[in-house]
Amino acid sequence: MKGDNMRIVSLLLSSVLLAMMLSSVRAVEQPRLGGTFVVATTSDPSTYNMGTTVDWAPHEGSGADSIFDALVYFDMNYTAKPELARSWTTSSDGLTWTFNLVQNATWHDGMPFTSADVKFSIETLYLPYHPYASRVFACVNRIETPDNYTVIFKLKYPFASLLTYLSYNCGQVLPKHLYEGTNPLNNTHNLNPIGTGPFKFQEWVRGDHITLVKNENYYMSGLPYLDKIVIKIIPDSAARILALEKGEVDSLLPWAIPLQDFKRLTTLSGIHAEVPATWFSGANGIDINQRTPPLSDVGVRKAIAHAINRTFIHQTAFFGIGLLPTGPIGQDLTWCYEPNVTKYEYNVTEANRLLDQAGYSKGQDGTRFGLSLLYDVAATEDTRAAEVIKQNLKDVGIDITLKAVDRATLYDLYAVKWNFDLVIFKRSAGPDPYVALGRTYDSRNIKPVSGANSVGYNNTRVDTLFDMSGTEANQTIRAIYFREIQRILMEDLPMIPLWQTIWPMAASTKFHNIRTAINPFGSLREVWWEGGNATVVQPDEGFPMMYIYAAVGIAIVAVVGTAAVYFRRKRK
Repeated sequence: MKGDNMRIVSLLLSSVLLAMMLSSVRAVEQPRLGGTFVVATTSDPSTYNMGTTVDWAPHEGSGADSIFDALVYFDMNYTAKPELARSWTTSSDGLTWTFNLVQNATWHDGMPFTSADVKFSIETLYLPYHPYASRVFACVNRIETPDNYTVIFKLKYPFASLLTYLSYNCGQVLPKHLYEGTNPLNNTHNLNPIGTGPFKFQEWVRGDHITLVKNENYYMSGLPYLDKIVIKIIPDSAARILALEKGEVDSLLPWAIPLQDFKRLTTLSGIHAEVPATWFSGANGIDINQRTPPLSDVGVRKAIAHAINRTFIHQTAFFGIGLLPTGPIGQDLTWCYEPNVTKYEYNVTEANRLLDQAGYSKGQDGTRFGLSLLYDVAATEDTRAAEVIKQNLKDVGIDITLKAVDRATLYDLYAVKWNFDLVIFKRSAGPDPYVALGRTYDSRNIKPVSGANSVGYNNTRVDTLFDMSGTEANQTIRAIYFREIQRILMEDLPMIPLWQTIWPMAASTKFHNIRTAINPFGSLREVWWEGGNATVVQPDEGFPMMYIYAAVGIAIVAVVGTAAVYFRRKRK
């Protein structure tokens, strides 16, 4: 009997402790409502009309991505999840995609969201104006809307990445009732956005901040958790870091973190900093305008590549963070990355030989010719890289004039006016190189707009390979095409890769679920502050409540059993 009592008491204590622990875990992990999330960015966006721009500024601080929703989004495991489309199906031949839309979404002005908004956004905004769209939607024969909550894409040929691009930069849906019949380039709602997303635009004080507030009528029940997002515009990198350390801002998302401070941020208490993997992996590098001599000569371009000490730049300008790229596609895109390309090691002797061979001899002052190097003055790593490049090229007789400009001016000179020789430029290669690289290197996309082939690169074999990759559904075969493209590009050198694209982030540990693990574009609807004023009740998420109920049940049984033994003994 004594052993039975001990077992019952032990069971009782264990059950009570288990219930307490599970309840504690649940309370800690459970999202809480309320709070303001302050995130720093580098500059004002030029527009919030996502159908007409590839500028990343609207995404900085996740502004556009919290104002607008797309048909789907991708989680950290690169799994498609419902957003404005609650479900979707694909025909066996891959030519028909049917999206069933949510029926309780409204625009921030109260108007209902319908299938007409999806069709209008793609046909009237993205296709005519967005630099990616002509490639993304080249596969689309027509878009049908048989009712308010069904959208059917009829394709000319299967396109493996359609869903991917409907999830982010060609997929955010804009309101038909506010853009129809207007010039979308100067519509007033470009600066006063109305979306269907978890946060509503409240105000924009240029050069200072943008404020978004909770959408109380959001169609996803219980979301968002936060009350407000404030996007602080802080051009000075040192000021951004200081604001994070002092708690004046809660996060620095991609583009806003000066790399010289990143490793130190990883050591600070109360701040979580990381470089997550991304399916946008590409290469930051030097884009080369090939329209006129001397840069139209591939031998000169190869000489420049040999003259630049990329390893030194990686260590001094990028502080050894990330990887040295071998080409335009980064190693994170494992399915199509090609490591076996022509590589240009730092070799001053070879650079001088190639320049002499090209007919550009040194003058009496040791100079062969002069070039300009354009870069973003707000990007401190680009500034450091530019200074090294200037000295490297001086060593082989090329006189570099540095042109440090703000990002808006850089886009204008580089993408619109083509007024540059060399430019340090950031770009991704994913999620699908057919679009991300194709827009940059397809000769049929040489257009004076941002996101196009601004360097004037022209290779018909590359054009053909992009065409084949766009119509092929088998990813293994597509990878073969992309690998050949990488080999050709590293022979032709329209760009010199300097640094593999990464998306570092840093945030206060008091905030949870900051979505930057797979790409720089992500809604903040699931971000929550542990100082919030109420715990969200979600019995179907987080740690299963059934375990807590079971533990409590066991504890009750144990108590009853102990009492029964006690009273039975007392009667005896």
